[in-house]
Amino acid sequence: MSDTELVVLYGNPSFRAPIAIKITSANGTDNDSGLMLCVESDPQLGGTGTRTKSISPADVARIWQLLDGIEIRSEMGNAIGLDGTTFTLVIDDAKGRGEFNWWGGLESEWGDVGQLADELVRLAGPDAAFLRSR
Repeated sequence: MSDTELVVLYGNPSFRAPIAIKITSANGTDNDSGLMLCVESDPQLGGTGTRTKSISPADVARIWQLLDGIEIRSEMGNAIGLDGTTFTLVIDDAKGRGEFNWWGGLESEWGDVGQLADELVRLAGPDAAFLRSR
């Protein structure tokens, strides 16, 4: 059985290689949380390739806490521009799928969406340190 992507943050900066930070089910592994973090960025576009690591149970608990706090509002402000970074956060499980898209910095009403994006960037480490969602 292949790994299942549960949460994915896509960052598409204007002047760097696009990057994907993925939390996947860790089928066939024996890590404590049952989940893995995968960071993908195309080396042909200046990225660092693919790196995968285990996620600690404490980090998983923090991610689930942030996911539980996300609310969908009818109006969520955002700016539009020509340079900067475009973000897409995809949350997918057996019950449904949610997708959030934004450019540049997040407004305060986006709440836990920004915190979750920042947590994924923190877990990804140096490969994604240039991403800033707020």
